[in-house]
Amino acid sequence: PRCQVAMDTGSSLSMASPYQVSVLVEAMGLNDDCSNFAQLPTLRFEFDAEAGGTFDMLLRPEDYLERSKEGCAPSFQPLALP
Repeated sequence: PRCQVAMDTGSSLSMASPYQVSVLVEAMGLNDDCSNFAQLPTLRFEFDAEAGGTFDMLLRPEDYLERSKEGCAPSFQPLALP
């Protein structure tokens, strides 16, 4: 499905609509304690290029999760876009 996203290359966070973030996080199947880190998927996002065509961005779990001793949290943040 297509949706709007905000790309900020100066941030480690990825932001999208609250609905899309919830769907994505649920689909990842992340355990709260991060015990399934090794089984998490590589995520592929396809973007429309301004000049036409598309480009892909691949994110491995270490790219989209913040890990600590307490567990981990996805770096996807909900953001209401106009």
